[in-house]
Amino acid sequence: MTALLKCGYLLMIFNKFVDTISQHCFLNYGILIMKKLAFLLLASLSAPVFADPTVFKMELGKTTESEVKEMYSTTLNGVNIYTDGNQYYIDTKEIDFDGLKSAEVIFDKQGVLVAVLSTLVESDPMNHGRFSHIYGILNNKYKLVKKETPFVGDQIATFKDGDTEITLSAPHMGHLKVHLNYIRNELMENYKKRSSENKKAKDKNDAAAL
Repeated sequence: MTALLKCGYLLMIFNKFVDTISQHCFLNYGILIMKKLAFLLLASLSAPVFADPTVFKMELGKTTESEVKEMYSTTLNGVNIYTDGNQYYIDTKEIDFDGLKSAEVIFDKQGVLVAVLSTLVESDPMNHGRFSHIYGILNNKYKLVKKETPFVGDQIATFKDGDTEITLSAPHMGHLKVHLNYIRNELMENYKKRSSENKKAKDKNDAAAL
């Protein structure tokens, strides 16, 4: 009888030990799951959103032709040969940006903005003042993919944001001008394709003429 009591007592202690270990393991497992869920939540919140950039209050790939007309006074500049959509000049007096000389917007067939081409006056040609100022702004906002800024020569920097390529350039013999262009990939691809086709046609024509 004493032996049975001892066995029962030991069994009770063993069961409590197992319960304690089980609870501890489940607790750790639960904490591990919560940590993983928290990590996934933070990762989703901090993940970059690949939206296209906004310039002069117009968002590439989103703003429509009618919306731009409501924002600014525009002058039709025909149909773009690479997108088959309309292109317009914008009255730069209505855009609050220092040094802006000209601005042109290009749309696709559906009337969605695919490019903004602008020209600015270089305020400090010796030190590339306007170029440097705009470069600093873009470099803080977008991913830099190319930069060529020799002491003497053409200045150029290319950035990427979503499906839009942003090019800032200041030709050495560019008559004190800085060019700032926002162009979506679809327009870039159409331009390269058509340019290649035109070159092949020209080469074929030249070969037939000789």
